[in-house]
Amino acid sequence: MDRRSTEKKSVEEDASASYIYAEHDGKKYRVPYGIIKHVVFRNIKKSELVDLQHAARLQYRLLLMEPVIKATVSFVKSEISILYNPVGADNSKPKASLEELKEFLKKEGINVDEKSIEEKDFDYRHFYTYAFSPKEVRDRPPYTYTQEEWRKMKPEVMRKKGESAKKKWERFLEWQKKYEEEHKDKL
Repeated sequence: MDRRSTEKKSVEEDASASYIYAEHDGKKYRVPYGIIKHVVFRNIKKSELVDLQHAARLQYRLLLMEPVIKATVSFVKSEISILYNPVGADNSKPKASLEELKEFLKKEGINVDEKSIEEKDFDYRHFYTYAFSPKEVRDRPPYTYTQEEWRKMKPEVMRKKGESAKKKWERFLEWQKKYEEEHKDKL
């Protein structure tokens, strides 16, 4: 009796049970994380953030940390927003605690006030499915137009855009034919 097939099936079933899935259009996509943490450090002193370049370097250094999934350092708002994989999460990815993040920021010269820290659970599936959101959700009206004005204008603008692209292509084909006729000896 061959037991390999039954053993393999039970291992696959165990593995699939531990995966977390996000659904989009009826298809399942495996997600590497389940619940992760989102922490926002507010009211950071401008003297600690120094300038825009320093804020950009700090954001880059945060992103180099393995447990950090997303980091945003806003010099204008004087805040740091971090999505990270917390200690105790049910996955095999690198993990960090809030204390480790505060220690890292302290090494970078950012002293955070305990009262200005806002931490909450974040469902990674929302972060993951944003990439698959229909383009219409993220469609923005051109500057100076409202969403309603743009909805009315968009069909006409897109039609004109298509016509101009078609005319441009026709002009190119004409130029190509003319060029080939003029340079038959070189081609």
